[in-house]
Amino acid sequence: MGKWMRYFIAQACLLLTATVAFPAQSPSLFKDPHVPAPKVSTTITPQELELTARYEDLPLFLGKEQVSILHYPGNASHAAACSARGCGNGCTIGFGYNIGPRKAAKVLTELTPIVGRAQAEVFAQYAGLTGQAAFDVCHKGVKDLPVMSRGDALRLLQYTMSGHKTQVLERIASEGLRGVLNPQQIAVLVALDYQNPQLSSRARMLWQHIHAGEFEQVAYNIQHRSGTKHLAALQTRRNKEAKLWRVASGL
Repeated sequence: MGKWMRYFIAQACLLLTATVAFPAQSPSLFKDPHVPAPKVSTTITPQELELTARYEDLPLFLGKEQVSILHYPGNASHAAACSARGCGNGCTIGFGYNIGPRKAAKVLTELTPIVGRAQAEVFAQYAGLTGQAAFDVCHKGVKDLPVMSRGDALRLLQYTMSGHKTQVLERIASEGLRGVLNPQQIAVLVALDYQNPQLSSRARMLWQHIHAGEFEQVAYNIQHRSGTKHLAALQTRRNKEAKLWRVASGL
């Protein structure tokens, strides 16, 4: 066998080995270098705001209601179950601003620029109350609960979501996945992070699936393994988020 023939056979073997070792579904390895990476905004996009606001308080989002009343996001049985498993659901205002797991100082820092110091101090009184303790003082029917205007609620949502988007983008960067996820996929991750960072920026399996290009598995986990076991009412929301992820991923 001639020298050049042995050379071409060796090159063909190397190519075959590379193809087997690195399957084509891995987006980080097979991204077309001639296609520019999708531009990702570091500010909160209208899509991200809507994806969160619509499910946190639809009447408030649609403008059918102009004020949000402090409330516990669930009934008495939900509150008891929350206390039993040590969850962080507490008194909530606006579009899912959960006061329960926050410290009073953090509530003051976040709400003072939105509603003023005096009103922020009113909301801060509910900091640290979760589960049954929160339900007892802010369930539907309790009189004289504090309120927040729709405009302030939207401003607060944009402010608090920006922190969650930063967390998601930092995780993307630390995973070496810049340019791999498009803005629509990131919007879903930001919406999940706003609900609980353990579902997104602090997740473990999710990022392993993204690295492997297993985007359908990401959608499955969003739909079936992201809190619906503890709160069945989340299923409609998770179905929508999973669907948006699938569409954004071309599935």
